[in-house]
Amino acid sequence: MIWLNYSVNFIERIMASIEHQSEDTILKAAQKVFLKRGFHGTRMQEIADEAGINKALLHYYFRSKDKIFEAIFSASFKHFLPQILEILDSDEPFEQKINTFFSKYIDLLQKHPHIPNFIMHEVAHNPERLQSFFRKHFETTPAKFLKQIKDEMDAGIIERQDPRQILVSMLALAIFPFAAKPIIQFALDMSEDDFKSFIQDRKKFLPEFVMKSLRKI
Repeated sequence: MIWLNYSVNFIERIMASIEHQSEDTILKAAQKVFLKRGFHGTRMQEIADEAGINKALLHYYFRSKDKIFEAIFSASFKHFLPQILEILDSDEPFEQKINTFFSKYIDLLQKHPHIPNFIMHEVAHNPERLQSFFRKHFETTPAKFLKQIKDEMDAGIIERQDPRQILVSMLALAIFPFAAKPIIQFALDMSEDDFKSFIQDRKKFLPEFVMKSLRKI
């Protein structure tokens, strides 16, 4: 009886491992297709083909394209956003934090290049779901960083302005090239290697640009 229970448990673990690997394969395949086709241009059959499975099995794991998208979005942000908030909530001095923020934020965007497009899709089509997702998974806010900006203003180090404008501008400066990559590459005649080099240069350019715009003359 003990041997039978062990065998059943072993088989269950093997099956769970296979199921996890299958889901992971589907999500990686779907991410590639979403990036290539966009959400509305993607078909379930294309995802199945990319994953090397039949459409029936795809529906077994995920009932709809929307469910697949939601799974990718959730998995990405559960790793991505906490790291950004951790930087903003750290005890680093203000200028050093600006440098750390851009360096790590750009590194994360390079590892998760699908995130900007996924965000834009959710903002346009499911803003309520996006807000609900943030409320459910994240309790930390950038309040500490906003206060740090205000403290720098009170100390006379940087110009007095709305801290929220500064934070949103920082986020936009880093994410825009990833969101508009095809346009930037075309308009500035950049190859893939050119774009990668351009992004690496922004790690140094952006902190200096932001600090020059904030410091009192």
